[in-house]
Amino acid sequence: MAALGAIFPFFSLYFKTFLGLDGLTLGIILAIGPLFGILASPFWGFVADTTGYRKEILIIMTIGSSMGYMFVQNIDQLIVLILALAFLSVFTSPVMPMATSLTFGILGKMNSINFGKIRVWGTIGYLSSVILIPLGLTFIEGSNLNEISGSLRSIFPLASIMCLIACLPLFRVKDQDGESTIKSNPKDISILMKSSSYKRLLIVSFFTFMLLSSPISLFPLLVIEMGGNIQQIGFLWIPMLVLEIPLIFYASIFLRKFGAKNFILIGILCDGLRWLATIIISDLFWIFFFQLFHGIVVVGLFIGMQMYVENELSKNLRSTAQTLLGMIMGLGSVLSFIWSGLILEFFDVITPFFISGFFAIILFAMTWGFLPNQK
Repeated sequence: MAALGAIFPFFSLYFKTFLGLDGLTLGIILAIGPLFGILASPFWGFVADTTGYRKEILIIMTIGSSMGYMFVQNIDQLIVLILALAFLSVFTSPVMPMATSLTFGILGKMNSINFGKIRVWGTIGYLSSVILIPLGLTFIEGSNLNEISGSLRSIFPLASIMCLIACLPLFRVKDQDGESTIKSNPKDISILMKSSSYKRLLIVSFFTFMLLSSPISLFPLLVIEMGGNIQQIGFLWIPMLVLEIPLIFYASIFLRKFGAKNFILIGILCDGLRWLATIIISDLFWIFFFQLFHGIVVVGLFIGMQMYVENELSKNLRSTAQTLLGMIMGLGSVLSFIWSGLILEFFDVITPFFISGFFAIILFAMTWGFLPNQK
């Protein structure tokens, strides 16, 4: 997560400003990760469940991510960049679903509700990066916070190093009760498709990420449009993550009280309200305040959906179920980046945020009756 924190807040800004990509090309570039994640995620999940080598596969993906980040830097030809991002995405896109399934396996079904106490350390790593990276870039640039130069390329080798560091503790992870190495039969995949609740969750996740993936990626462009600078982009992530940390840590308490479905509903609603409020009151101070909703969104959408899957399906299908969920999220994200890129070709940067926020409210109302409750 620290590696992601070094890349994600500046990803669209780097390609838009430093490489000078237009709106549609930027949308295509941002869609590459989810697109190849669609292909890679179910493959890795299927292999992990049928072999039981979940930890080893996660190590491979982390090392592959490190290599991919090193390939991306210093590329300024579009075709080569697309190929490098495709290679990177094959490893980075399934990392979080695979890490989630491994964590659930280590915790076991009885302790899975405590998942948030493990997941919170990823947010702490992400927060550390979004604070320290802008400060480092500012130090390199001197006092000119508005200048975008080659120093922004340094986010890629930094992310590469962080991925290698993340590998080290994985070698010491041990299987407690056999759940993290349990194997499934290849024919068990049919069980996933027989679960009505799981299929409905996939539909909800698709439309959620089709609507809400692009605003957070385009957020740096919105900040610059409103007179902000690189350092402020990093600092605007602080309120996003400060509330996220305690919410994730104490997620087990809220899950017992509200359930996974209500987590998802709250996440959709808060994300829609966040982006509508951001563009209605276009002041950096209030934008800073509205990002407090981000913590609720992450807990609601990601932990809510992951816990919904964990509660619904058997433990030998964890990796397949979680990576398939990640694949559907990725498919939604691909379409989100494409439609938002097209919107940027003809309208200003505020328009995608309005579309996402408005239709998220509608999606919230529809999901209320569409997604089944869990016991």
